[in-house]
Amino acid sequence: MKVLLVNQFFYPEVAAVAQLMTDLAEDLVKNGIEVSVLCGRAPYEPSANQASEATRRCLSQVSIYRVPASRKKTKSSIVHFFGYLVFHVSALLRSLVVPPPDCVVTFTSPPLIAFLGWVLKLFKGARFIYVVEDLYPDVAIGLGFLKRESLIATFLSKLSTSILRKADVVIAIGDIMREKLLQKGVPSSRIQVVHNWADGKSIFPVDPKENWFTKEYGFEGNFVVQYSGHIGEGHDFRALLGTALELQKNDDIEFVFIGDGRRKSEIVEYCDQHGLKNVSVFPYQERSQLRYTLGAASVAIVTLRSELEGLMIPSKIYGIMASAKPVIFIGSSEGEIARIVKEADCGFCVSPEATEELKALVLSLYDDLPLVKRLGENAREYFEAHFERAEQTSKYVRLIIGGSAGEKG
Repeated sequence: MKVLLVNQFFYPEVAAVAQLMTDLAEDLVKNGIEVSVLCGRAPYEPSANQASEATRRCLSQVSIYRVPASRKKTKSSIVHFFGYLVFHVSALLRSLVVPPPDCVVTFTSPPLIAFLGWVLKLFKGARFIYVVEDLYPDVAIGLGFLKRESLIATFLSKLSTSILRKADVVIAIGDIMREKLLQKGVPSSRIQVVHNWADGKSIFPVDPKENWFTKEYGFEGNFVVQYSGHIGEGHDFRALLGTALELQKNDDIEFVFIGDGRRKSEIVEYCDQHGLKNVSVFPYQERSQLRYTLGAASVAIVTLRSELEGLMIPSKIYGIMASAKPVIFIGSSEGEIARIVKEADCGFCVSPEATEELKALVLSLYDDLPLVKRLGENAREYFEAHFERAEQTSKYVRLIIGGSAGEKG
């Protein structure tokens, strides 16, 4: 069985989908599947300790085809569009000359790159699996980049729906997303719900006394409210920054941001403008260090703009739960993350504009460390039962060889 994975980002990229694809490629190889990857050129060479020896050994068996892709950091929609176009064209041309796969698995970076799956199904006879990490152009419409009634939005919506309906299998990463796909006319028989994951063998609870990150940056003894991951347009930081502002005189509470994205500069500017000394901002850390960086949190923040519910799911939730940390979700109380938090009994949900509610919640957790510990233990227990890497990637194996993912979710 030969499988081609298609997405702009892949190892050694730090983007969440790149990490998930790396895991998937590694686990497919372990299951005897011949794996190729079509992706953009990597921005740098991986450091010696960025991946385990087992991962490097598996990836040495993967054929990686890298093509040009724009990497400019900008807020310009036009620049982003042309960057997407460069990858689409170069990936299309390369896909037609790579060894024909039995199955092609496409993701959603850049938007609508899944059309390559359609092309390879049409011209190479490949089985086409479409993994919907983000539902486009709905995300762009929800963010206000496109007007729903515009000609371009209408065209892209029709194109997206057509591609979805051409796929042999459409993977939704949550139940609400599944409902969105059904509304687009994707047959229920073709939709499989397979959650994203974290690797519980590499991300696990760390003794604070053994956490180098906490020691190196002086967080020992502090109550750390942490946001780790992509700092993008889909996330709402109003309540979090407002809470940091109101609690700036409490020397024991530290707000930590780890990651990168288009809105990172706004966070830095807000902190500079208000002279916040209780906020620390770090770049992405190496994946191999996640158990330490996530382990530095007392409570972890996940955010999602309410209008994007069902269109994307922040995958940071899985690593947080694996590290046994309680969660505060800032977003819709009816959303996918809210459902997970409630079912797992591992945290709380607040609305994006509820600064006072978030402030009160942070202070209550600060004053009740036994509750923090219990919620974190609940998170890890629920993670092990539902979101462990091996369980989720095994569903991909079954789908790739033509079966069902098994029990939903």
